[in-house]
Amino acid sequence: MARNNLLTIEGASIVLRNFAGGPDKYSKNPGRNFCVLIDPENAKAMEEDGWNIKYFNRKPDDDPDEPQQAFLRVAVSYKSRPPVIVVLSQNLAGKTVRRNYGEDLVDLLDNVDITNVDLMISPYKWEVDDKSGIKAYLDSLYITIDANRLEQKYADVEYEYDGN
Repeated sequence: MARNNLLTIEGASIVLRNFAGGPDKYSKNPGRNFCVLIDPENAKAMEEDGWNIKYFNRKPDDDPDEPQQAFLRVAVSYKSRPPVIVVLSQNLAGKTVRRNYGEDLVDLLDNVDITNVDLMISPYKWEVDDKSGIKAYLDSLYITIDANRLEQKYADVEYEYDGN
C-alpha cells in the first residue's frame, strides 16, 4: 500500500499498551500492540471504510446518552518494515532529548508516563473468503514522556548497546 495512505493522529491517547507482546487476559500470544482511542465521528467513518473499530463496554454508571468510547488496535510488527519509534524527554537543563527505540527497547514503553503521542498508522487491506477489512500497523510513533529526576539527570549520557 502506498505510503500516502497513512493515517496520522496527533495528540493521540493510547491505552492497553502491550509493546512487549506478552500474554494478556484475551490471548496467550497477542503480539506487540496497543490501542488508540478514536473520537465518535472518525470511528463511524473508519468503520465504514473497513477499519476494525472496537468499543469499550459501558459501565453501569456511564451516561447512556454519551457515545461509547471507540478504539483501534494497532499492531507493532518488525517482520517486514520496522516502525520508527522515537521517545522524547527533557534533561535537567530543559533541553529535549530524542532517542530512537528499536525492537530491543520498545517493551519499555509499557511502563512510561506519557504526556503526548503522535503516530502514523499503515493500513493493510485484507480479504479472506467473503470477509475483508483493514488491519492497523504502526508506521511511526513519537512519544513524549514525563521523565523522573534521575532520567533527566542522565538523559544526555550516550547509550552503547553491546548486543547482550
